[in-house]
Amino acid sequence: MECYQRGLIDERDTDGIALEWGDTEVILELIRKISYREGFGDLLAEGSAKAADLIGRGSGYYAMHLKGQDLYEPLRGGLAWCLGTTHLHPRRRPHDRHGQHVRSGTDPAEIAKARTVFGLENPYSPLDYEAG
Repeated sequence: MECYQRGLIDERDTDGIALEWGDTEVILELIRKISYREGFGDLLAEGSAKAADLIGRGSGYYAMHLKGQDLYEPLRGGLAWCLGTTHLHPRRRPHDRHGQHVRSGTDPAEIAKARTVFGLENPYSPLDYEAG
């Protein structure tokens, strides 16, 4: 939707669907198209990184992924959770794929790392972070 809003793709790319933020009917239609791999949904079913590679036109900047793997969850909330999900876990082998919320997560070491990296007292609070 962001690529549509920014003019990187248009209705010629999306099977005539106007991708407007907050339009739940459009979202449901896209989910259906992805599920059945129909038209634009077939492209989106490949994941955001591959879809952006195929679309081109600078769309890769807006693809939310880690090493080509789509994110299973939003990482804008708890910064300790974000670090644990996207980086190496201190007691497990390095991730061959990032974005592994099952193989990583927050433990005391991740919380301490988030405090150090972000300089936060409470790395679970998204309102404490100020970009500098």
